[in-house]
Amino acid sequence: MLFCPGVHGLDILFWENSFSDGKKDKNNVQIGRMIRRAVRAVVPPMIFLGIAGYFGWNATQGDHGMKAYQQQLLLLDQAKQSQQDAIAEQAAWRRRVNGLREQSLDTDTLDERARAMLNLADKNDIVVPYDRRDPLY
Repeated sequence: MLFCPGVHGLDILFWENSFSDGKKDKNNVQIGRMIRRAVRAVVPPMIFLGIAGYFGWNATQGDHGMKAYQQQLLLLDQAKQSQQDAIAEQAAWRRRVNGLREQSLDTDTLDERARAMLNLADKNDIVVPYDRRDPLY
């Protein structure tokens, strides 16, 4: 096979076969032209369809496609809900802390709760023992 710059592979194949008898060469040339026309008619649209399919797939399924966008919206909704929960919890803690300020504190209630939680009594308190089987009221 000869190498000629600017001559394609199919051209070389048909050029080599052109040295045999004439009628066979005409059929080979016509078949070669038909193949080249078919390849030129089919390959560019197939490449275009492949590229379009690639971009279409990535537009829906890719990292920045529609599915990823929906997942990001879901994450955004979850983050907003978490923010609302945190704001509500912060408000509850503010109310509790404000209740501990000196101006809003009732010393009798505080003393009563502290003794109940620590299970302590004052020396002036009167303790009435009762049995488990005795009703309290």
